[in-house]
Amino acid sequence: MLKPKAISLNYDDRNDRIRLIFRHPTAKERTDGYLTRRFLMRSMPQLVDWLAEKAAHSAGNEKSSMSELTGNQKQTLAQFEHQGAQRRIPTTKEPMKTDEENISQFLISAISVRSNKEEKIELTLMEQEKKPKVRLQLTRAELHKLISELLSLAEKADWSLPDYWEPSVNVVTVNTGMH
Repeated sequence: MLKPKAISLNYDDRNDRIRLIFRHPTAKERTDGYLTRRFLMRSMPQLVDWLAEKAAHSAGNEKSSMSELTGNQKQTLAQFEHQGAQRRIPTTKEPMKTDEENISQFLISAISVRSNKEEKIELTLMEQEKKPKVRLQLTRAELHKLISELLSLAEKADWSLPDYWEPSVNVVTVNTGMH
C-alpha cells in the first residue's frame, strides 16, 4: 500500500473526474486515484460530519462535554476549523506533467477515516472490492484543506455540489410585510 507524503489534484476534463496524484517515495512512479462526482457527493457529508464530531470533541472540556453541543454548534465549530485550515495550510500550483512513465491508476470506490493515538487521521483510499490502495496520515487541518481543494475543483468542474459546511435547512420563511 502506498503512503505518499504529498497529493496533487487536478480535474480530468476528458473523463469528468477529479484526479488525486500520489508520488511514490522513489519519485520514479506515481499512482493516480480518480474521484467521480457521484462518489464525492456520497462521501463528503460523512467526512464533514466526522470532522464536526472531532472538532466538537477537541473543543469539549470538563464543564462542557461534546454530548451537550447541538448539531448546529458542532457544525459551526467544524466550519470555523475548516476556514482556519484553508488559510494556514499552504499549497503550490504548477502545470500538470504529461511526460511521466510508470503511472498506475485506480478508481476510488471507498474511503476509511479514523483517528490514531498521535492525533493524526488515517485516510485510506480503496479501489474495487474495498482493497486499500493509498493510506495518508493527516492532521485535521490537512484533511480540511484537502476537502477544500476537492470542493474547489468540483466547483470549477460545475458539479453543483452543496456547501457542506452550512447547516441544512428544512424550512425557509419569507416575511411578507403584511400587517
